[in-house]
This record gives sequence, structure tokens and C-alpha cells, in this order.
Amino acid sequence: MRTRMLGAGLVALLACSLAAAQGLKSGPQVGQSRGGAFHPLNILNADQPSKNGQKNCFV
Repeated sequence: MRTRMLGAGLVALLACSLAAAQGLKSGPQVGQSRGGAFHPLNILNADQPSKNGQKNCFV
């Protein structure tokens, strides 16, 4: 009896996880924008401590 209950529970868990996973897509899809520009915040700059906490381009 316990084996049947465990088997039924595992089948139900598998069915629910497969149904939930079908709607998921990872990352931006082809043709979608990435959401705008990226402006990094300089947290720690040992060479120029005056830049700490400011927006900074590392390139």
C-alpha cells in the first residue's frame, strides 16, 4: 500500500513539474530588446578611490 502511494505521489509530482516547465523560457528571446543601457556602479576602485560609489565606464 505504501509503495503504491509513493508511486502515485511521484507520478503526480512529475506531471506537475512537466506542466509548469512548458511555459518557461530562459533569457531574452530572438528579436526582443535587452531592456536598455547598462550603467555599472563602481563599488571599489583601489587605483582611484574618488571614483568609489559613482557610475563609471571601465572600457
